[in-house]
Amino acid sequence: MSLSVKERLKQLGIELVHDERVELDKAIEQATKKKCDEGVHLIPDIVFVQLVDAVICKMRKNRKSKIINNLDNEILENVEAEEIPA
Repeated sequence: MSLSVKERLKQLGIELVHDERVELDKAIEQATKKKCDEGVHLIPDIVFVQLVDAVICKMRKNRKSKIINNLDNEILENVEAEEIPA
């Protein structure tokens, strides 16, 4: 995890969880073709915020899907455990 990226997030008042910061590092490296510590200084704030937004959308969508899948599995297990009257 890049300290430079973490500092820039703090300057902009953006809080991310660890997994989101790791994905942001990857997005910065892909966008700049440099290591994230170097690349983060090459992109303007607007591009940085767009990358953050893309990572948040991607990560939180996946997190929501996992939660929904877990709930669906619990519901199915409860239904299977109950006897259904004929």
